[in-house]
Amino acid sequence: MSGKVDENGGRLDESPERDAMLDGAEPRKRSPGRLSRATDALGLPCRWAVVLVVLVMLVLVLLAAVIALAASWPSAPVEKPVSRCESVHCLSAAAQLKAGAVGDDAMACNTFWEHSCSAWMERNPIPAIDSEWGVTQKMRRSAEERLQRILSTLPYVESPRSYLWKLSALYMGCMDRAAHPDRSDLATKLLGVVSSLGGFEPLGKFERQLWNPGAVIRQLHADHNIDVFFRIGVVADPDNGTNNVLQISPGGFGLRDRGHYFREPDDPVVTAYQRYIQDVLLRIGVTVDSAARFAKNMFHYERRLAEASLDPLERSDPASTPHPQRVTVDWLRKESPQIDWLNILRDVYPAGKITMETEVVLPDQQYVLEVSKIVSSTATSSMNEYLMWRLVDGYLPYLPEADRAALDVLRSELTGVRRQPPHWLTCTRITRQLLPLAAGALLARDEPSEAREHSQRAATDLFQSLQQGLGGALTYSRLVSDRNRAAVLHQISSVDLVCGYPAVLLEDKLLDKVYSELNVMRHNFFDSVQAARRHQRIIEQKAYLVPGQEQELEPLLNGASVSYSQAHHTVVVPDYLLQPPLFEPTYPPPFKYGGLGTRLAEALLAAIKPGSLALAEEETNSTADGGDTMAHNRETFRRCISAALSKSQLEPQTVAKVTTSASDQVLALRLALQTMLAHLEEVGDEQLPGLEDMSAEKVFFSAFGQSLCLHKTEEKSRWDEFTKFKVDGKVKLELTVGQAAPFREVFNCNETHAHVLKGPCGFFV
Repeated sequence: MSGKVDENGGRLDESPERDAMLDGAEPRKRSPGRLSRATDALGLPCRWAVVLVVLVMLVLVLLAAVIALAASWPSAPVEKPVSRCESVHCLSAAAQLKAGAVGDDAMACNTFWEHSCSAWMERNPIPAIDSEWGVTQKMRRSAEERLQRILSTLPYVESPRSYLWKLSALYMGCMDRAAHPDRSDLATKLLGVVSSLGGFEPLGKFERQLWNPGAVIRQLHADHNIDVFFRIGVVADPDNGTNNVLQISPGGFGLRDRGHYFREPDDPVVTAYQRYIQDVLLRIGVTVDSAARFAKNMFHYERRLAEASLDPLERSDPASTPHPQRVTVDWLRKESPQIDWLNILRDVYPAGKITMETEVVLPDQQYVLEVSKIVSSTATSSMNEYLMWRLVDGYLPYLPEADRAALDVLRSELTGVRRQPPHWLTCTRITRQLLPLAAGALLARDEPSEAREHSQRAATDLFQSLQQGLGGALTYSRLVSDRNRAAVLHQISSVDLVCGYPAVLLEDKLLDKVYSELNVMRHNFFDSVQAARRHQRIIEQKAYLVPGQEQELEPLLNGASVSYSQAHHTVVVPDYLLQPPLFEPTYPPPFKYGGLGTRLAEALLAAIKPGSLALAEEETNSTADGGDTMAHNRETFRRCISAALSKSQLEPQTVAKVTTSASDQVLALRLALQTMLAHLEEVGDEQLPGLEDMSAEKVFFSAFGQSLCLHKTEEKSRWDEFTKFKVDGKVKLELTVGQAAPFREVFNCNETHAHVLKGPCGFFV
């Protein structure tokens, strides 16, 4: 085998291409690429690696899209933290709310009254001395008990000029009568006054020829503050709220409300009143036959006066009487000449500088004309009987128990009370009635000043939020025409609030000054009562001469409810309502708005002048424009509320009386709820122990329902139908929640439930 050799003779291997397959050697390989190296590192086939790369790219694209969307997405509202209220008052309120609720949501949807109040009424039966008993009545009784404790432990004051001395002397003089139950002031005191005024025809001690009825009328109004034929008073000027003006209105009715005189002759109220008159005359020595005849004649004489007056509903209806009539004393002299108006007014307000040009407001002008005719046509003996009876009836509540027995029987028959109040309660009420400003100041000062101020600040915050809520709702509302909007908003924003007694009315100097002209005798209670009644005229005279003083708010500060004073453009909250269970500064919002808040809202709505605000079903808004639409809408809303009230088994005349106030009650609940929800959006909710599963709206409705718990005797219910212009208790609760659409959602009501309507009346915003 030949081949090439090298220079040393060695064979040189030839290097022809060899067949790797034959000799088993590996072929030469190219260097691997990046993809190959990656697949080798991952241990994956090439095609799966490609799939993986594609998936990674898709994920990156999707992530970029999510980031872009998140960046452009509107920011979600920050949820307010839900805190937990564990104060003593919160624990008490939660326990009360839980204990008061009966049944489930289905029961609430069918009869919210039973759900809210049946347990409370079972635990709180009507006391024997009361004709009605509810949450606020119980709070007021607690205040009376506190006042009694304060009056009975007042420190000794040497100076009889001090209001504290006078307050204590009046109260203790009343209490001393308990030691002499058989003493009769009727025979010794009251009949002495009757004799000084010329005697009493039924007693046979009356000289017609010497008797001067005009002088007696003046004395009864001025010296005894007793209404005969009419009522004289001082009120806010309807044309200028910063001034006060004299007012003459219908009065002198023994049954107070004219409607009672139009009952059937055998009606229990009519027979009870006539029997009362008869029993009083028997007590003073009149024979049975004469007393019975006198009682019947007196009822019919008072009925003549009632017939001459307008129904209170007509008097309050702008369509019937557009405005109280403003006249002068000279006009009264000419148009009603049988009554000596000038001298009567001068005797009542001797420092009032009354002249023929003095203006007087007449809510019922026709009555003034008619009463003059009645006076001129009344025989002297009948005039004497009427005037002296009004005197006796006016003082009877202040007489010892034996003397006022007939009055106690009348109250029982008219209102259903089973027993008369204890002597301490009677004396406490008399003291507060005759010296209201001083008694109220003592009650207010009994609470620590820091606690009072805390309550007042919290109530003010609550009121201001309602003010803002109502103003905001009406700023763009179609319920107010553009030409009225600014005026309505100003009415709302300018309302002031007085929560309990202002600090100025708690000062000893002011109270001493207010009562400086009052003379009280420690051991002569009847004379002290006479002096206190005369002093009430002095208080009125000061209000007439110097209007705008804060003590003018006293009747509202000692009132039974939150109310609005048109004269001061102010909402007034009595002190006793700033207490649990209605209100407490540390309560969570649903309790505050459902309790005191709804009452504040109702008073705030009263500040809006009639005609400024229209409320109606939505479809009526296109019927007209401007003021016509507003008037139409308001009337449509009232008709709707009236129809809802008619289903509650109220008498038609009662429905007519209460429709206007019921409309405000419906709107007040809506306003309080909407304002609370707006407030919670800002500050967050606060849970109550044991009520974590209840929404704020549910707590609101439950607190509202339980704050209205009230039950009455049958007699009291019938009496109120004639005398009250507001619904309360069950009627109010079921009307207002039935007109609140959120109530159905909160309690999961459906169309089978009683509180689900086809649609509530109107709308609010």
